[in-house]
Amino acid sequence: MKQFSIGLDCHQATLNGAILDQNGSIVVEQRFANKAPELEEFVRPYAHCAKAVIEASSTSLPIYDQLTELGIPTIVANPLRLHAISDAPVKNDRNDALMLAKLLHANIVPTSYVPPKHIRELRDLVRAYTRLIDQRTQAKNRIRSVLMQHRLKWPSKDVASKYARIWLAEQQLDIGMRGVINANLGVIDLLKTELQQISQAMLDWKHCQKELELLQTISGFGPLVSRVFISEVGEITRFPTAKKLACYAGLVPGLHASGDKSRTGRLIKQSNAAIRRALVLAAWAAIRHDKPLRARYERLKARGKPAQKAIIAIARHLLCVAHTMITKQTTYWLAREKLRARDSPALP
Repeated sequence: MKQFSIGLDCHQATLNGAILDQNGSIVVEQRFANKAPELEEFVRPYAHCAKAVIEASSTSLPIYDQLTELGIPTIVANPLRLHAISDAPVKNDRNDALMLAKLLHANIVPTSYVPPKHIRELRDLVRAYTRLIDQRTQAKNRIRSVLMQHRLKWPSKDVASKYARIWLAEQQLDIGMRGVINANLGVIDLLKTELQQISQAMLDWKHCQKELELLQTISGFGPLVSRVFISEVGEITRFPTAKKLACYAGLVPGLHASGDKSRTGRLIKQSNAAIRRALVLAAWAAIRHDKPLRARYERLKARGKPAQKAIIAIARHLLCVAHTMITKQTTYWLAREKLRARDSPALP
C-alpha cells in the first residue's frame, strides 16, 4: 500500500499543504483557508494511508486534533530543532510545507510532545492563573514604585491589603500619585475575581485525582503546584527516570565539554520554566515546615552553597520524590526512603 507524507504550514487564516508519495515525489501542493471543511477536503483522498506533520504553534493543536480524528497519525514538530535541521535560504509558506513533508518522508522530524486533551485543559487553566498572578504582582510593584518615588514606607508587606488601603487613604498624595495607585488597586480587585473563577475551575477538574492526592502529600505541594506539575509534565511515563524529568524542568546545570576539559554552568535554559518556578516556590515552602528538608538545606549552605543553589537542590529533591511517587504509586515517606537509600545515607 502506498504511504503518503503530508506537510502542513499553519497560519491563523490559511494553510499551505504538500503531499509526497512513497518515492518522495510531490503529489499535490495547495493553499487553502484554515477551516475544518477545507482541511478535510485536502487530506481525505489520502487519509487511509497517510501520516502528517505540522509545526508547533498557537494554531497547530486544533489541526492536530482534526487530523487525529480523521485517523491520520500526526506529528507536531519542535520549531527550535526543526530550524536547526533545515534552515532554508529561501523561506516562504510553500517551501515550509514542502520541507515538512520531506522531513516526514525521511523520518527525521524533531517531535514535540502533545498532551492528551484533558491535560491540555488543565494546562490552559494553570497558565492563565499564573499569568494573572504575574499581572497582580506587576500592579503591586507599580504601587510600590510610586510610594518609593515619594519616600513613603508602606506599613504592610501587601500593599493591597485592607490595612494598607486604610493607610493609603490617610496619606496626603497629589492627584497624579493618587490616580496611579487607585488605578492599580482597581486592577488588583478585578484580577482577584478572575483568579477566584479560574481557581474554582482548576479545583473542578476531575481527572488524575489519585495523582493529585499523592502529590499534595509532598511538603510544599499545594493544590496549585500539584496541578502545575500534572499539567506541564503530562504523561510521566515519557520520563523513564527522575533525572530526565529534572532536565526537562531545568533543575540540572549545563555541561560544556571539549577534549579532556569539562565544566558545569548555569541551569539549562531550554527547559520548562513553569515547572521549575513551581518547584522552587514549593521548596521555599517546604523548608519552612519540613524539619528534615530544612536540615538538608542548612547543610548545603554550610558547605558553601549560596541560598539559591541550595533551594534548587531541594526543588530537585522534591521533583525526584514526585516522580517516584507517581511512577511507583507509593506514599511520600516511602518515596523519600527509596531516594535516601539510593543517593546517600546522609540524606534526611
